Amino acid sequence: MEKSILVSKSLEFSFEILAICKILKQQNQWVIADQLLKSATSIGANIFESKAAESRKDFIHKLSIANKEAWETAYWLKITGAVIELPPEIEAKRADIHRMINKSISTSKKTELEIKEVRG
Repeated sequence: MEKSILVSKSLEFSFEILAICKILKQQNQWVIADQLLKSATSIGANIFESKAAESRKDFIHKLSIANKEAWETAYWLKITGAVIELPPEIEAKRADIHRMINKSISTSKKTELEIKEVRG
């Protein structure tokens, strides 16, 4: 698989989330830890899976799921921040990944539209 900044950033983000969830579990915050872990790691999993998409439409679909998971992760990070002190840069990292996902979706949709116009 070709190296991707988005894949790398989402993988790094997932590792940081794992550390945060470990702290949550030590404080018996199991539900929050599980929800945060699921949504945050799903971002990267869907980005990774998009690299093997069967079509441009499938690629956009996988990234759209990652987009939804990024929104859900923002919610769980807010909840988590009320329970433990979060690393100050964690939300910025999530937002950066989210921005990159949206840009990839936008670019893919634009390219798809241009292809349809050329085919007429």
